[in-house]
Amino acid sequence: MKMMEMDERTEVLLSLIGSEDIVLTKNGRAVVRVEPFTDEDLDDSLFEHDPATLARAEAAREQIRQDKGIPHTEVRRRLEELE
Repeated sequence: MKMMEMDERTEVLLSLIGSEDIVLTKNGRAVVRVEPFTDEDLDDSLFEHDPATLARAEAAREQIRQDKGIPHTEVRRRLEELE
């Protein structure tokens, strides 16, 4: 994900956004959607795109494909035991 500091032009653009999404167009065609984004959203996005997180998720998917996963009912039972 590329991050860049705002300049005066982008600050004007962001003032137009407020609390709703806007779509930027070029030659009448949509090219990007800009939406409000919090620090928490940034943390979530960085986590979701982190190579280590993606590798763990793929390893979990592979375990499920190999029938080595834990059934949902067993997960629920274990969580209820913790309460």
